[in-house]
Amino acid sequence: MIKKAKMSFILGFKVGEERVMVSHLQFADDTMIFCDADICQIGYLRCILRCFEMVSGLQINFAKSEMLQIGEVREIEDLAWVLGCKIGSLLSYLGMPLGANFKSKVVWNKTIDIIAGRLASWKVPMLLKGGRMTLIKSTLMSTPNYLFSLFTIPVSVANKIESMFKFFLWNDGPECHHYHLVDWKTIFKPMDNGGLGFRKLVYHNEALLAKWLW
Repeated sequence: MIKKAKMSFILGFKVGEERVMVSHLQFADDTMIFCDADICQIGYLRCILRCFEMVSGLQINFAKSEMLQIGEVREIEDLAWVLGCKIGSLLSYLGMPLGANFKSKVVWNKTIDIIAGRLASWKVPMLLKGGRMTLIKSTLMSTPNYLFSLFTIPVSVANKIESMFKFFLWNDGPECHHYHLVDWKTIFKPMDNGGLGFRKLVYHNEALLAKWLW
């Protein structure tokens, strides 16, 4: 008996132990189609989309569509010309950085910028120590929670973010310097043990990553 070979016009990527082929993802009004940087696959994709237009009566706006490269892609301009779309540079999707090394410090740059922006917008000299403690616990420490559940934070990045917390807690402005009244290690202890109940970022990151074991 002769087995017929399976033909795939568009190849995505395989995931899981069963190596399931994923060729597209849809979320809300976005559709992402994955394929190799091959001019034949791009041509097949163009034909499929045109067939969809004829069957559904809908029209695809190729001018608003973007071709995104993961890694280095040669002659991407030719591939975009075949599809009739423009070349985009999507750095993140739904808050998730694409194509980034999970160990890279670049992944955390946006989080650091968000924290720095919030600190710059708050009038530090007008805030009491209790108010600063509340803002650190409720706002600043929860800012990286999404990335904490996906990536392992480098120790140097965690120390940098915690240093921003220290400056916000003890200093009254960029031109004022105050001595830290309590050792930072003591601050991480529970209030019953003489601390302020702050969460150690590295431990908090490990706790959120532990849910993947479950």
